[in-house]
Amino acid sequence: MGIDPSSTKLAVVVTSPGGENFYTWKLPKSKWKKEECGYAYHTMTSMLHAHPGAYVFLEAPVGVPGRGGFRAVIPQSQVGGAILAACRGADVRLVENTLWKSRLLGNGQASKFFIQSRLRTRWPAAYQAAITKRGKVDQDICDAAFINIYGRFVVRDGDGRQDQSEEVNEAGRRAGKDTKD
Repeated sequence: MGIDPSSTKLAVVVTSPGGENFYTWKLPKSKWKKEECGYAYHTMTSMLHAHPGAYVFLEAPVGVPGRGGFRAVIPQSQVGGAILAACRGADVRLVENTLWKSRLLGNGQASKFFIQSRLRTRWPAAYQAAITKRGKVDQDICDAAFINIYGRFVVRDGDGRQDQSEEVNEAGRRAGKDTKD
């Protein structure tokens, strides 16, 4: 299960022997994030009940100077904490976005367009699921799909921080460093 949380939305991609599922939930708005956290908690509790034994890979909140910094990270961390609380007892791993990007795309700073173009060729069903009713691409689903792919490599090969997965490393080499396309 790959999860890309934000302070306003959850994107979850689940793969299992039963198939692939792509979910997004818009979180309710509240001044102190109480409703968002409660909604995230109950949503993830339901997800884990529907997918018992799932491995959970959750994108870790990271502050980016110039793109909200701590003001963006604090609400995202609150939602992430609610997700972690819901996942108690499950196998949960936090994944930094630069880690999965560098392992799967060859560049930890890959652009949104680069991520979308790689997902289109690597996992067409996930890319199609990311297209909204208005014809735009939901970047959170794209990210959650790659977090899911990264998680499957880690489950298969061990800790993704080590050079154990030649397939992950080869995927990065094939993707190249052309993040400006």
